[in-house]
Amino acid sequence: MTNKARQLLGERVRQCREAAGLSIAQLAEKMSTPGKPAHRTFIYDIEAGRENFTVDYWEKLLRACGVSPGHALAGVTSSDIPPEYQDLFRMLQIITTKAPSELIDALRIVFDAITDKALRLSRRPPPARKQHGTEPTTSKHHA
Repeated sequence: MTNKARQLLGERVRQCREAAGLSIAQLAEKMSTPGKPAHRTFIYDIEAGRENFTVDYWEKLLRACGVSPGHALAGVTSSDIPPEYQDLFRMLQIITTKAPSELIDALRIVFDAITDKALRLSRRPPPARKQHGTEPTTSKHHA
């Protein structure tokens, strides 16, 4: 996830946390499970857009604030999102607001993004490969 996407999603977490009347410490306490505490500094860094996180963790943060991901994205329009992140935004909208049958569109977006990345990587010169049979072979046969 890029810095702008992290900032936007982190800002939404902060807004939802404040609307729920929770401090970062209280949110961390609500997020903690036995043997797996949530750390205040991690949540603070997410809200500030400095920490990378998964969509699952973002959803968990929102749910601890009593908010659905769809509600958290309400009011965000595609014009708020830089062009290079439109696909990610569209995928999040589909995941958080659509019926399961429509999740196929989200998967298509993900696969398209993966394909685009693979194509960009394939345009790089391939690493030098050794041709078969050009390396000297060593024999372990003893006379």
